[in-house]
Amino acid sequence: MRKRRRVLAVLLTLAALHLPSPVIAKPKAKAPRIGYLVLSPLISPPSPARVAFILHNYAAQALGMKIKQTIG
Repeated sequence: MRKRRRVLAVLLTLAALHLPSPVIAKPKAKAPRIGYLVLSPLISPPSPARVAFILHNYAAQALGMKIKQTIG
């Protein structure tokens, strides 16, 4: 009976040592960000696409989304 306990203790110890350590684990991949590149000067009237993007940001903020933060 003691021999079984000893064997079980050794097996459990070896199994615990075989588990991957969180320090060795892969780092998380960077979360994607959504952005908009403006090629025209900001002085000129905004294009329809820019107006839609700006309105989308205001609507997203109104719904509680955080702007200028990563997705995830």
